[in-house]
Amino acid sequence: MLADRLLHERLDGDVGDVAERVLYNSSITTGMSVDGRAFTYVNQLASSAEEPCERFDWFECACCPPNVMRTFGCLQGYFFGSLSSRTSDLAIHQIFAGRIDYLGNKVHMRTNYPHDGQVNIRVEAISPSATIWLRVPGWARSTYTFSGDVQMVNGYIAIEKPGEYKLSLQLRPRLLYSHPDSGPSRVSLAYGPLIYCIEDIDNPWIDDLPEREQHFKHLCFDLPADPSQISVLGQDSDGIIKLRVAAAGYTLKVEDARGFASAFEQDKQPGFYEEAGQGHDLVFIPYFYRCNRKGTKGRMRTSLRVKP
Repeated sequence: MLADRLLHERLDGDVGDVAERVLYNSSITTGMSVDGRAFTYVNQLASSAEEPCERFDWFECACCPPNVMRTFGCLQGYFFGSLSSRTSDLAIHQIFAGRIDYLGNKVHMRTNYPHDGQVNIRVEAISPSATIWLRVPGWARSTYTFSGDVQMVNGYIAIEKPGEYKLSLQLRPRLLYSHPDSGPSRVSLAYGPLIYCIEDIDNPWIDDLPEREQHFKHLCFDLPADPSQISVLGQDSDGIIKLRVAAAGYTLKVEDARGFASAFEQDKQPGFYEEAGQGHDLVFIPYFYRCNRKGTKGRMRTSLRVKP
């Protein structure tokens, strides 16, 4: 909601990026299951034995479902709108498939985003003296291509005449690193606007570890030399694109009785359950898709420790 208000005042690609991340990775995408029949209030980034990842058919105080409907009713404002200083302009903040007929500006966009980065844009009409602004996501601004003349202003491409245009966004796996002040170095995976997590169903090897280690708490990620080594798996029957990293998972042997309360001497640091070079393959799914399949025991995690 704040991003919506800010973007009516001025173009700001960074604000649009925040709105995109929220729209695709929380709120309506994660609060409700993909079949629309179960809900969760908790957008937890990691599960535990005490708090597994769960969805529920209903709540005694069910404010989540009506909030989803309220958000649906506001989506237009989050996806496109006007600017207070240029009232004839059209600002398209989010990429989507559909038609816009707003303030005398008519645009038709065809795309399978976020599963595909190709966007076909037909500008059918532009209001006199108006400009159509199209935001390019921050994660794609160094690699995107656009078929028309590019005039980039604060993360937005300016379109000033009707015609056919093509925007190409390079969808590639990306590594997102934690802030240095947040504690041990951690990393998350992203693909386009989607944040990914690891879940038990796709990683059954977790059942072979002691029960206290089955929520990926001490799982360490042996980072690939380059993100291009992360495999992108084709869409499954639910339309989900998974990511796989070969032999990259190592779980620390940490005794709960000792934990990390005391410092470890150099020669007594915890080792791994796996032998060197024998790490587990790690399979990741979009965060919104967690706890949507039968068979899960509610074990998931979004950010993983970086293997030392």
